[in-house]
Amino acid sequence: MEINKELSASKKKREEERKKTEAYNNALTSDERKNAKIKKIKEEIQAIGAKKRGTIKVYQEFKKFLQQFLIKITPNENEGK
Repeated sequence: MEINKELSASKKKREEERKKTEAYNNALTSDERKNAKIKKIKEEIQAIGAKKRGTIKVYQEFKKFLQQFLIKITPNENEGK
């Protein structure tokens, strides 16, 4: 029963948000819509760039870790002789 109440509340909240968005979009002129769309695309591009930079940083750190780890697990050939 509790789950159903949460689902119903969530559904009502989504409906209210959808109605607010529709009312906002209907109030905008075509130029405002274009500008809003352009702004949203620019923000998405910036977010993608940030994710890309973060991913590159993580891969570089992982590569560095693996290089250091390989030195530890691979015995030096000169030590065995």
